[in-house]
Amino acid sequence: MRLLKILSLFVVGAVAACSASTQIPIPSTSHAALQNPPRCAAVLLPGKGDAGESYSENGVVERLQASAPTLEVVTVDAHFGYYRERNLLPRLDEDVLSSRRAGGIESIWLVGTSMGGIGSLLMAQEHPELVDGIVLVAPYLGRKDTLKSVADAGGLASWQPPEDQSEWDVSLWAWLKGYTTGEARPAIYLAYGEQDGGAEAHALIADVLPEGHVFTMQGGHGWKVWNPLWDEMLASAPPFCP
Repeated sequence: MRLLKILSLFVVGAVAACSASTQIPIPSTSHAALQNPPRCAAVLLPGKGDAGESYSENGVVERLQASAPTLEVVTVDAHFGYYRERNLLPRLDEDVLSSRRAGGIESIWLVGTSMGGIGSLLMAQEHPELVDGIVLVAPYLGRKDTLKSVADAGGLASWQPPEDQSEWDVSLWAWLKGYTTGEARPAIYLAYGEQDGGAEAHALIADVLPEGHVFTMQGGHGWKVWNPLWDEMLASAPPFCP
């Protein structure tokens, strides 16, 4: 049900995305590793209004492969329709992640921009056995009321999840709290513009991540900011292929 509840949060400006149909299997493009055999995979989920190959068009695929030659990069057309139809997680599981894990891929990272960030986190929450790390670029992180409750508590470490976690974002933030209590969680790298509309929410996660896992710069929500942030992140090389 939680993916359905995200619907109302993306409706504004999403008419074209809402009309897009979902497919089985979910469309994806594999960019083969520069060196064989591939050891690792990065699965890239786009933001609202972008196709999976927006990562190629903006040079992210090329830069990822240059940073890790044995990395297969998979761009996924995970448009809003998959969130609307509540089938993003099973499609990623069955069509993209499980087959690669079964095929011998040692490490799988999810990369999510904006809407794709929430998809990445929900996938890691639902299937932790399939996800070794997450890169979040300006991620959407939930409803204002939920974010305010975390902020008003003094941050994620101080926030106490309510007993009722039926709302998707409350459940997700309760899972994220595990990063403050030493529970097993995939590594997170976070990048965002300091004038992004979601910057206050991003900071709630940034506060509990290790040094060197958070990247920020002046700017808002768009590729003009995200591209230089990718350069900065990859210069410190998140361990896609440890």
